[in-house]
Amino acid sequence: MLKHFHIFATSTCPYCVEAIKILEDSGHEYVLTMLDKGAEYRNQLKKKWKWDTVPIVITRDVNGNEELIGGCSDLKEYFNAEIDDEKCEGECSID
Repeated sequence: MLKHFHIFATSTCPYCVEAIKILEDSGHEYVLTMLDKGAEYRNQLKKKWKWDTVPIVITRDVNGNEELIGGCSDLKEYFNAEIDDEKCEGECSID
């Protein structure tokens, strides 16, 4: 596979759970990083990606180039998935 996905999530966020399910159902390779115990790392991610909510979903190619997809609704749009629209209508704060 020429690229994989990386999702940064928390265990208490329903949008994170849904985004993980979307990736799982897609059949694509992905890496999951749980942010429940990494407040400083969460802050670094927020600054790097200019994204204030979880999940944070990125793609990484074989050369290490990364691109932000966004959150759950953005991932859904990325795959053009046939998923109930209400499942990804929000995002969870990571403050």
